[in-house]
Amino acid sequence: MTFRSYHPAVNFIFFAAVITAAITFNQPVFLAISYVCPFIYSVALRGKKAFIFNMSLIVFIACFTCLYAYNNHFGITVLSATVIGNSITLEAVALGAVTAVKIASVLMWLSCANAVM
Repeated sequence: MTFRSYHPAVNFIFFAAVITAAITFNQPVFLAISYVCPFIYSVALRGKKAFIFNMSLIVFIACFTCLYAYNNHFGITVLSATVIGNSITLEAVALGAVTAVKIASVLMWLSCANAVM
């Protein structure tokens, strides 16, 4: 039996649970698990198209992290300064990366849900 053959309520409960977990995790190990699992599952479901989409999300993560760190100036560990004198801090980079990985995880889970339902 494939996951697609289960009752739609079971699929909905599963995807609601994993999307909620992907949004709420902040611990790095759980965050990595919530990123790797939909990556593998989407590639298993949709093949090369999913792999290309998932790799483009890595570019999104890098861009989002840079933009977040550039626009938010909280933190005490200064890495560098912008042209106008604002600080780019390690804490802003870390929170930008965490937020970007959460968004990418949710997008991958939604692509899996779209393929299953």
